[in-house]
Amino acid sequence: MMRGCVVWLATCALAAGCDYFLRIDHIGPLDGGVSPADSSVPSDGRVACTAAILHDPFDGPAFCAPWGTSYADLGATIKEDGTLVLTPNTQVDSIAGCLTSGSSQMFGTGVTARVIDIARDSGAYTVLLIHGPEVQIKATGNGVVRFETSAGMVLGSPFTFTSPQLWRIRPTATSIVGEVSSDGKQWTMIGLSPQTPPPTIGIEIAAGTTSVSVSGAGIFDELAICAID
Repeated sequence: MMRGCVVWLATCALAAGCDYFLRIDHIGPLDGGVSPADSSVPSDGRVACTAAILHDPFDGPAFCAPWGTSYADLGATIKEDGTLVLTPNTQVDSIAGCLTSGSSQMFGTGVTARVIDIARDSGAYTVLLIHGPEVQIKATGNGVVRFETSAGMVLGSPFTFTSPQLWRIRPTATSIVGEVSSDGKQWTMIGLSPQTPPPTIGIEIAAGTTSVSVSGAGIFDELAICAID
């Protein structure tokens, strides 16, 4: 039943014909839509938590420590010095990223990543992926940002990448929402997955390519989870 609901939602979103039923442009901040100003975000657009479950400014020296383990396959490279730079190689399935061990992180108010740039060209992608629910915010090499399942089923409407951009995947009572923001204050919902959020999750951030056409890198300069007040 849940799988059928997800498929129906994705089909409606792609057809852009379900706004009357979903009222996406009128959903309040707990269910997505355009959220009101977030007073926890300082003027520089970075995340400031009253209490942080996780906060990584990517200032090294170890990659993604202590929350995750880094990997770089098929010639991809990874470096961290104030930003996390994930550079795929011009080889099919080259990928670099960081990954938690199992579902080891509290979901809190949601996972927020500040993205400075994305890998470019026809086969490239940059992702913030939440394991357990298996949903992700993914930017393809042409600058299109979508909220999807980890298998690639689109769960909402496409958005355009602008630098820098904040990506957030957060839980509500009955769904998991994907959102983007340019300033960390006003958020735009780009999709939702109608499932009960788990209390703990796994996190993965990565940049890779499915072809030999790739340039640039996925660059992150912050990853954060705030505790629920």
